[in-house]
Amino acid sequence: MLISELYKHGVKLLNDAGIADSELEVSLLLAHFLQKSRTYIYLFGSETVSENSRTKFENSLAKRLERFPLAYIIGEQEFWSLPFTVSPDVLIPRPETEQMLEMVLSAVQDYPCKVENILDLGTGSGAIAIVLAKEIEQASVVAIDRSMAALKIAQTNILRHGLSNRVHCLCSDWGRSVAPLKWDLIVSNPPYIAGDVMDDLEPEVQKEPGSALDGGIHGMETIQVLASQLQKLLKPGGWFFMEIGYDQEQYVLDLFHSFSCFEKIRVRKDHAGLARVLQAQKVNIR
Repeated sequence: MLISELYKHGVKLLNDAGIADSELEVSLLLAHFLQKSRTYIYLFGSETVSENSRTKFENSLAKRLERFPLAYIIGEQEFWSLPFTVSPDVLIPRPETEQMLEMVLSAVQDYPCKVENILDLGTGSGAIAIVLAKEIEQASVVAIDRSMAALKIAQTNILRHGLSNRVHCLCSDWGRSVAPLKWDLIVSNPPYIAGDVMDDLEPEVQKEPGSALDGGIHGMETIQVLASQLQKLLKPGGWFFMEIGYDQEQYVLDLFHSFSCFEKIRVRKDHAGLARVLQAQKVNIR
């Protein structure tokens, strides 16, 4: 069968199943299994596909029709214009988290002190920790997760990006095993989806690890744990940034204002104008 025939076949199947971006997804699948670029798929559609590659492609289409996420099928997701290995043990990095990192890096530029020690709580694939290490070259980053399976993926990505000397993994239940009063910057993308709406999520999202999504009542259970730990972890004057749900603004503001150790507390909007990132600074005792 020709590349062009497989391409048309795949696009029709995904379209009929109501899967958006079918042309993009099929081109990515073909490029992956043929080990070619997407441009090659479009330019050399008259080339014949081997039986082995065709079988792999057909199997991948079957998984996608079961709403298995494309990134898991390919084993990779682009984030911050970088490739990251992913598996069902970790969340798939999303553009919303890129927006949080943009806010973090903007704040760091205005930070009067040198950012040397960064903590990524709930690292998953390691994407946040790796981007911060690349962008803040003087910093050392510790990537925390309580899932050893997730940390294996994070370690794979750390090695892939040549950062094993500056990004280190630690298995911990959030910040419980972490040195206190050490961190200039703490960043987290915690579970923040309300438990009672988990069954309403898109089928693809439901195939991602529930422990990284389900934040319990109002999506706030893990966030409450983090808030209580931060006062012991952050240096005076240190910053905390956390991705939140669009409907959690008042919850997180009330929570962080209830701690006397935080100041400059605000929720920042994403490009769509939705609440997306909580930022807070630990009071700098002079």
